[in-house]
Amino acid sequence: MVRLDGANSVASRLGRPLALGLVVAAWIIGGWWLLAQGEGGPVDVRAYYLVDPDHPYAGARVDAPNAFLYSPAFAQATAPLRLLPWDVFRTLWRAAELAALTALAGPATLACLFVGPIATELNVGNIHLLLAAAIVGGFRWPAAWSFVVLTKVTPGIGLLWFAVRREWRALAGALVATLAVVALSALLAPGLWLDWIALLAREATAPPRREWEVVMLPLEWRIAVAAVVVAWGARNDRRWAVPIGAFLALPVTWYTGLSLLAGTLPFVRLDWAPRGRTRGGPPRADEGSDGIPAAEPRPASAIS
Repeated sequence: MVRLDGANSVASRLGRPLALGLVVAAWIIGGWWLLAQGEGGPVDVRAYYLVDPDHPYAGARVDAPNAFLYSPAFAQATAPLRLLPWDVFRTLWRAAELAALTALAGPATLACLFVGPIATELNVGNIHLLLAAAIVGGFRWPAAWSFVVLTKVTPGIGLLWFAVRREWRALAGALVATLAVVALSALLAPGLWLDWIALLAREATAPPRREWEVVMLPLEWRIAVAAVVVAWGARNDRRWAVPIGAFLALPVTWYTGLSLLAGTLPFVRLDWAPRGRTRGGPPRADEGSDGIPAAEPRPASAIS
């Protein structure tokens, strides 16, 4: 037993430097790769840069080049960044996505760079990795869900997690934060919100573009399946089900949208670890979902 404890101690001491080294290597290799390809194919981030804040939805549709499809709040919040030169804007956007991936994957970031959808996502500069980070962070800070709802919209089905678990304070926090952003944005440009709603209604009735879809199901069917997945995860305390549900509920399940599944990584490790309190393992029965001791022990199947 002494030898085993000693081996565990050595592994623990070596683990942190190794993990840090892998993260640093991921940033060096990822940064080199992004810089080496120069312009690359940043088709999505270019749309965020070229958007006209006064007329963001003029001629916008999913299959139009440089189409801006997110809420006016997103256009307003990113306006200061558009004062930067294009090269700087593109680089910072990709760096933000890489930072989100690092927060989700930790030492596995380096391996993730060789996963096709993630590498492509970093190149085109969409927001799927940022969405994944917001969903994961939303368990602790529900207001983060406002970013999900005010961009892709339908992945907000993940909020069903709080409703199923009767975590009304968290659900209210997410909704109040979202409504606060909408109210502030609408004060600045009320007409743009009407334009955006009209755009969403028009796209919802447009013929499906299945040549682009990873999941060949209509949006309404995918939302229904996503709701079942999220509800199941909520009842069984499986947080990794929420990013999966969010992916299924994407307006269009692009190939790069698969990178949103990186949001499962922080939770799969916990759920697959042996029961009992180990370093990095799941909480004990007398602990809350964040590893904080609860006032009274509760069974693993309890819904808070």
